[in-house]
Amino acid sequence: MKKNLLTKYFVIVLVCLFFLAGIMTGKEGRRSRTGTDLISSCGNETENQSLEENPIVQIEENIIENQESKKVEEKKPQSDEKSSSENDIVYKKGEFDKYGEQYSLIEIEEGEYEVTLYDKENKVVHTETFTKLPWISEMTDNILQIGLSLGSPAPYIYYYDKERAIVSTCYPDSFYLKDNYVAYMRDVNTLIVTDIFEDNELYMEISRNFSDSQNLGGLYLAIKDITWITLKGRDVLVLEYHEGEDRELLSEVIPIEDGEEAVVYNELDELEKEYDILEYDICSPVLDDFERVHPTIKAHAEYEMRNHEEICQKYGKQLKISLDYHTFDFNDDGLDDYLLCVDRELYDGRVEHWIEIYVTKRQRGYVFATQKMEDEIVSSVLEVNLPQTDQMEDDGHKQIVVLNEKTEGYYAIALPWSNLILKYDDRYSQYEFCDQ
Repeated sequence: MKKNLLTKYFVIVLVCLFFLAGIMTGKEGRRSRTGTDLISSCGNETENQSLEENPIVQIEENIIENQESKKVEEKKPQSDEKSSSENDIVYKKGEFDKYGEQYSLIEIEEGEYEVTLYDKENKVVHTETFTKLPWISEMTDNILQIGLSLGSPAPYIYYYDKERAIVSTCYPDSFYLKDNYVAYMRDVNTLIVTDIFEDNELYMEISRNFSDSQNLGGLYLAIKDITWITLKGRDVLVLEYHEGEDRELLSEVIPIEDGEEAVVYNELDELEKEYDILEYDICSPVLDDFERVHPTIKAHAEYEMRNHEEICQKYGKQLKISLDYHTFDFNDDGLDDYLLCVDRELYDGRVEHWIEIYVTKRQRGYVFATQKMEDEIVSSVLEVNLPQTDQMEDDGHKQIVVLNEKTEGYYAIALPWSNLILKYDDRYSQYEFCDQ
């Protein structure tokens, strides 16, 4: 009996021991598996383990791969095709490229330029290639001037009407006047004034003994200036030109329409009706003591006298000359400026009447970067010869009026015996005839 009980207890103890041993073995296995998983998730000792066996590793590696791919895309340069296109644009943009309304001037190659003209729908009307740099100037809102200097005073010039999209004929030697009008030399003795685009609006021939423009290099040496102005409601040309071999400078006021009466000069009272007058006569008193003037003015007066004496000796004649000056502050800067009048009888009986204006300005600088220097210099702003007056008669000095209005800081001046008003034009740093 006892023996049987001992046997049962022994069996029970053995079963318990085996059970406990199994439990301990399972715990160690689980502990070992968890440790391996942790090592694998940190990326160590996983060379023989596939991504399918470890989804956590797969997700993390995908995230890292996407981030690296993004960085590579950000750093990746643009395609060769795009780069090449941009380089082409930079190459084609020349230093002198110019774009405007209905035109372009492009440097297509080094030293080669292309002018393109467009209509209002941006369609090409005219294209021309030049081997020298041309210019394009907007004369009015609708008129363009395209020109090229050919290495002489006779440029290659034509015009473009943007409104009508038409190109003019070439005017190799011309003056643009205004609106739709131009002047050019047909030959050495004939000046043509006409409409630019051959609309039969105007055609005038002005024949004079012009200095030989062909031998001298073109219109710009035969004609000093030609200006279209409105004078008392009438369109006239003020023509300044060189005449004959001696290149005498003459001025004329020419009505535009053929058959019109000559220009009638108005009296001072008519000028007073339209303008506020600042000074009625800056030529009174008459001054002729050139010892008191600026050295440049004195030197000019001495030159005029020497030149006149040489002409008298050359032709054996006692010719008249009158040279005087007057001071007035034309640009209102506190410095006296000079008005010179030169009346001279020529050997052939004609008379010159020069009006010249010189303005005085202070020029500042330094000598040896320490000593301050300040000089007064004079520069010419008007030089015109109006020979149609009878200034050599003994009726006193011609009157010059200053108007109480300024242009670019300079007072306008009027010549009551010629109906002409001159205003300062900053583009040319000169007084110019103006509409009135």
